[in-house]
Amino acid sequence: MNRMGLAIAVDSAVSIGSSGRSYPSAEKLFPLENGAPVAIAIFGSAQFIGLPWKLVIETFIARLGSQRFETLAEYQQAFLAFCASNHPLFTAELEAQEFKATVSLFWRHQLRPVFAEHGEDAREWGEEAWDAVRGTLARDADWWTPDLLPGLEESLGRDVLEAFAPQVDELREYWFDGVLPPQDIWAQYLAMIERIVVRDVIVPDLASGIVFLGYGEGEFFPGYSHVSIGSRLLGRVRWRQTDRSVIAPIEKSGSIQVFAQPDMVDAFILGIPRRMERPLVEQIEQATRTALQQAQLAEASSAAVDVEAAAEAATGSFFELLHREFRAPLMDAVAGLPTRELAGLSRTLVSLAAFRSQLALDQTGSVGGEIRVAVLTKNGGVQWAA
Repeated sequence: MNRMGLAIAVDSAVSIGSSGRSYPSAEKLFPLENGAPVAIAIFGSAQFIGLPWKLVIETFIARLGSQRFETLAEYQQAFLAFCASNHPLFTAELEAQEFKATVSLFWRHQLRPVFAEHGEDAREWGEEAWDAVRGTLARDADWWTPDLLPGLEESLGRDVLEAFAPQVDELREYWFDGVLPPQDIWAQYLAMIERIVVRDVIVPDLASGIVFLGYGEGEFFPGYSHVSIGSRLLGRVRWRQTDRSVIAPIEKSGSIQVFAQPDMVDAFILGIPRRMERPLVEQIEQATRTALQQAQLAEASSAAVDVEAAAEAATGSFFELLHREFRAPLMDAVAGLPTRELAGLSRTLVSLAAFRSQLALDQTGSVGGEIRVAVLTKNGGVQWAA
């Protein structure tokens, strides 16, 4: 983005099913049909409570019709309200299916180590196995205590538990082979359901990234707003605001933002993927401790050195250097690019990610297929780039 407009590039690869097989034919970018300079992009899960996002978004766009809003935030609010509405798309059967999928994901994580050590048939478990279950619950207790999701309250968890009681019974039958766990354990599993429904534990496996891009009627510089959306239960949508940004009306105001598969774009911008920051801290810590040992310092002197703080400071200084040498000059250049060049840069960055995905032995073509680019300007609306 810069003060002249915004360009977005999306690939068309999507993974469907548990095999992770990739299909290069998905639509991920949806301009509004009323001529407004606004588009909606998706990444991550291609579905919402079992419905294709393409169907949900196109239904929302049709319902929106000619209506326009003063701000991009209002488009987002209208979309979230639609996803929580009583539209015939959103059925109780789909919500029940989504409830089971959401709970099963957490229970699978909880029970995997117990299955590995004690077998998968709970009918054969002894007290040692149930103690192992208690251990996993205690280990992950902090998972269930983040802040409440926007617009949700604690009582919703109890309402969901009551409304989906038959599905809870089905989950117990499946995961515990018909065995009723000890009372203290079962109470913790029920409490877990209450908490994960309303708290900020939206996990990538079931989450979708939805990005609103462009301009409201009262806005003159482009921006984006990114939300993560999980499930919908009892007509309430589990979502959180992940990021938002608006170009400032000043000279040299440019921005590059990547929403999925960031490694290649990070490497292009900084020279190193951002996810390497933590491993770099750990490597410096290890090297520093080794150096202290080799220097044969007195134990008291060695203990006085805060190795972790020193490693984090060194890594921070390193990334500040990368910012000055690589990122800042690039953003200065982006700030002055015409929209045609913004489109070309966007396409190039997604192409790099797609090429890297093709070469990666541990991926299944997570980026690929046709790359589509759109340019959004205040008065030109949304235009597909050649």
